[in-house]
Amino acid sequence: MKKPLSQIHPIAIELWENIKPHCAKAKIAGSIRRQCSIVGDIEIVCTPTDRSGRNKIGLILMQNGSIRKGSMTGRYVQAFYKGCKLDLFMPQPFDFYRIFAIRTGSAEYAKKIAYAWQEKGYQGTVNGLQEVSKRGHMLQPPTWESEKHFFEWLGMEWVEPKNR
Repeated sequence: MKKPLSQIHPIAIELWENIKPHCAKAKIAGSIRRQCSIVGDIEIVCTPTDRSGRNKIGLILMQNGSIRKGSMTGRYVQAFYKGCKLDLFMPQPFDFYRIFAIRTGSAEYAKKIAYAWQEKGYQGTVNGLQEVSKRGHMLQPPTWESEKHFFEWLGMEWVEPKNR
């Protein structure tokens, strides 16, 4: 059920503050980051520090809601947190900014991003972007230092989240 940003934003900030100590990186994405007036869910992209960090995040979710899909050992968890739908993405550290950019943009904008990496000869996988060499070997996926660096690599101009 969609709710006003003013109602969901404080809940998202509280959750983000609770999980942040257990993560190397954690950022709020989706329609909250785009500052949409009506929001369907909370989207957070994070990289837990280790297995203990994942377990602590799982406990936070279980104490304040429930996990509906996925598990804390995977890369994606769907849950409810204080009555709000939550999509929690936990990519590998080298893939953080790609997932953050995808999860921030509208569906149409995310398609533009995916098209840009496909034009460079990459495909998206759960293990990051993969480029198939001419001999059929998977090469090391790229790493980015920031979301802006990811957009530069794509050859796209970085756009403010609210304009995506």
